[in-house]
Amino acid sequence: MTIKRYTVRMQEHVQKLGIGYIPRFVWVVLERDLVDSCKAGNDVIVTGIYVFVGSGYIHANHIVLKTSSQDKNDITDEIKSFFDAFWCSYKDNPLEGHNVIIASFCPQVFGLYVVKLCICLALVGGVQYVYESGTRVRGDCHLLLVGDPGIIYWE
Repeated sequence: MTIKRYTVRMQEHVQKLGIGYIPRFVWVVLERDLVDSCKAGNDVIVTGIYVFVGSGYIHANHIVLKTSSQDKNDITDEIKSFFDAFWCSYKDNPLEGHNVIIASFCPQVFGLYVVKLCICLALVGGVQYVYESGTRVRGDCHLLLVGDPGIIYWE
């Protein structure tokens, strides 16, 4: 039995890039039932394993086609009530609520609050800004972590 395998090139939206930027791309390997799940020009969300061989590629596990209805946040009433209850418990001290969220991120790593904060901000990303001239600025945070997290320096 032969396994159907297809390799596609996935790239950034040209419309969402600034003037003069070349869209980045990555190769995605689709197998079995994923082969016919998308076609050229579709907006997709790919979940998979990044394999760093040569220039690297993604071995896809799941693909979701984005439609205009999926571009909007589909937040249920249950999720809204959960967040409302969480922030109501910290309405007198919202920074404590922020600390709870950051501390719950990667709980295996003790301390390193600033590192966790930076990673959370990089994961959430930012808002794209468009100047009056039409120039677009990416809203992504850039993060460079240097050093061994197992070494703690005391002052």
